[in-house]
Amino acid sequence: KPMSSVDCEVVALSPRYAEVEYYDIAAMEHGALVSQCNKRRFIVACSQKWELELGDMIEVGYEGFYQASGDPKHARILRKRVDLL
Repeated sequence: KPMSSVDCEVVALSPRYAEVEYYDIAAMEHGALVSQCNKRRFIVACSQKWELELGDMIEVGYEGFYQASGDPKHARILRKRVDLL
């Protein structure tokens, strides 16, 4: 299956999971600024190898969205985005 990705900010952490937040660009009205866009949150599994901290930016890969919740399917961390602040 083709994989898409989204850049997310880590907003909460536990030893095995991270709660992340991203701008819901797909639901944005035409002509609106990104800062006016709603944010969405979801949980992604993570291991200690990522060494995540609150506020880190990460790229999360996924395979579509769950119809009921709108959360990304099979979400997984692809990399830390040290190039994004």
